[in-house]
Amino acid sequence: KEDLVCCLLCKVNFHALCFSLRDNKKDFYSDNACSKSFLGTFNQNAANKSKNKKFGSFVFVCDHCLTKHENQVTCNTNDRVSILDNRVTNLAGDVTEIKKLLKEVVNKSTDRQLVPSSDLDMPTRRSSPLSSVDSISSNSSATHSLDDSAGSSMQSNQSVNVWLDKNRVKSLLVVAKDANVDGSSLEKTVIENGIQVQKKFVNKKGDTVIVCPNQKSRDDLKEKLSTSGITPDLLKEPKEKNPIISVVGIPKELDQDSKGTIYNTVLCQNPYIGECLKDNTSVFEVLSVKPLKNNNNIKQAIIKVSDNIRHAIKNNSNKVFYGLVSCPVYDQLYIKRCHKCQGFGHYARECSQTTCCGLCASGDHETRDCSHKDSSDVESVYKCCNCSKAGKTGNDLKHPAFSNECPSYRAKQDKLKSSLSYYSKN
Repeated sequence: KEDLVCCLLCKVNFHALCFSLRDNKKDFYSDNACSKSFLGTFNQNAANKSKNKKFGSFVFVCDHCLTKHENQVTCNTNDRVSILDNRVTNLAGDVTEIKKLLKEVVNKSTDRQLVPSSDLDMPTRRSSPLSSVDSISSNSSATHSLDDSAGSSMQSNQSVNVWLDKNRVKSLLVVAKDANVDGSSLEKTVIENGIQVQKKFVNKKGDTVIVCPNQKSRDDLKEKLSTSGITPDLLKEPKEKNPIISVVGIPKELDQDSKGTIYNTVLCQNPYIGECLKDNTSVFEVLSVKPLKNNNNIKQAIIKVSDNIRHAIKNNSNKVFYGLVSCPVYDQLYIKRCHKCQGFGHYARECSQTTCCGLCASGDHETRDCSHKDSSDVESVYKCCNCSKAGKTGNDLKHPAFSNECPSYRAKQDKLKSSLSYYSKN
């Protein structure tokens, strides 16, 4: 009986082997349908009662059960397809209903914005001197049509990121320090002319930066300041920021004096860049040539490029042909770091903050004087002061402050990246 094979599904036994006993040994017939290797494996496992006729990779199913099982699988597949089809149909109806509701909300919001503030049953809110006030604008010498005032109101109420490069170029006006403009005269100018200003501040150079909600307000303010005696060369509009790339693999004999050589070689071997430069607004400027931080034998060229050239290089698999090699191209998202306080945006020579160690975050010494610097267990004392200030805990602090993998440093890079128009579009 142990030589019988049982169907896994219906449990019906059927013969799989044909043999005769000779001297208590099995003599298999030569016309067996199965191979000798199968017979050997079957005999080896037949004595193992726990396997219950399921030997290793062998599963025995009769033809009837196999056909029945295949039919069942096919039916289940059809049922599943039918169910999914119904779900997709219902989902499409839900999406249509959601779009309809959103459209109604937007229409109501637009209608509410077009109603004059005096008609709304809402408490009034004090505004800053440089903010847009409807009542003051209506009494100024500059008159606006209903469409212009409604459009301006809607635009100013929108949440616009003025630091995104395309918005920054259109909405900022920089008044040079030499213009000697004071806050009271500037305030008087914007109020009398009904010009909208979000805020103003003085940058590190001493220039006055005025943030407007849109390009029209910026242009109006620039015109009024020009007529008040400020020369046009003292009124600056910010230029669009360009991506900076690193071309790695430049021959090591080249140095800072080889910028012209690098420029001509890259343009000669990569004609698509030259095609891009036919546009007068395109930029391709070699800024510096320096070795890699982790390998002084390999040099990189730091190059400022315009959006169209960066896009063309990306389409060329981020490679630039130079001499006998194909140099990989990487984005340079450089963030200033201070080795005194470990903060961002400035260098140690101009730092006024307290000292902080970049390894253990102690305020008693600088990184170069840390007693753990050369020890074998230095990784056990790692603590990033920037991530600590950001509220991170546990393993999120276990790295030096100057690490390129620091989450706080990466966040600064992401912020810089979001301010460049090329990365916001790609």
